[in-house]
Amino acid sequence: MSMEAIVVDLSDIGLRDLELYAEDAVYRVGDVVLTGRAAIRERMEMAPPRRAKHVYTNILTHRDGTQLHGTADFVYFEQVDQTITPRSMGRVLDTLACLPEGLRIVEHQVILA
Repeated sequence: MSMEAIVVDLSDIGLRDLELYAEDAVYRVGDVVLTGRAAIRERMEMAPPRRAKHVYTNILTHRDGTQLHGTADFVYFEQVDQTITPRSMGRVLDTLACLPEGLRIVEHQVILA
């Protein structure tokens, strides 16, 4: 699997599987900053269930020692009344680190367009 695929997979899967975030991860969307896996979990559990998908493009990655940095542009689609609708778009900035428990997301930032 390419480094680009790892960044995208962990970023998208991380929204469902919070164990892929480091215990002290930082999650930023706009002005909202959540620190720690517990805070991220609490916020995500407040969201109503929905059928949605992120589509990523312009993926760039680089390695800096034990960290992997990735950027990607995205469009977020959501199903509303049987219609798939684009709901938001922007850029994602991710930092992943090789920790003793494995590769983990240490920072996830969403910059909305």
